[in-house]
Amino acid sequence: MLPELDQIAGPLAPLMFLALLVLAAVLFLRRLRRARFVARPLLNTPEQRVHAMLVRAVPKSFGISARLFAQVSYGEFLDSPDRRAFWSINARRADFLITDAEFRPLCVVEYQGSGHFGHNAQAEARARQGDTIKRRALASAGVALVELPAKVTPTELAQALERAARMAGARRTG
Repeated sequence: MLPELDQIAGPLAPLMFLALLVLAAVLFLRRLRRARFVARPLLNTPEQRVHAMLVRAVPKSFGISARLFAQVSYGEFLDSPDRRAFWSINARRADFLITDAEFRPLCVVEYQGSGHFGHNAQAEARARQGDTIKRRALASAGVALVELPAKVTPTELAQALERAARMAGARRTG
């Protein structure tokens, strides 16, 4: 049996533990203070191209009061009383989110760019698992999903948004 900490350190055990915590915090803050950050674009070049197409197509499909957002955490627009389920989606990002004028989610647009599935089998398996989690969460919440291939055309995007808008409209009125 190992002796209890208070038997080894005596009454100083809590103070030693607190000193270790303070030391860890100081070391972490020192490292963070030395860290340098660089601003970078929110969207890469292919995503910017898709965003430009969405800016033109969203009002035609969802109406002029629809709003378009990029890189939104799923945890910001989906919730679950099951905390484990919530944490499985919280840190994931929607490439694009379309909401109504009251910011209620109508449709998520996921762009499956050339790097979406990674460059090896393990990365592809992770991406496919993440896609499955997103699909299930959105379906459960009644939010339409549009998945776009890397080389999507404006016409294909518009058609996909029209289908999603019909589904969103059916849910809102039905």
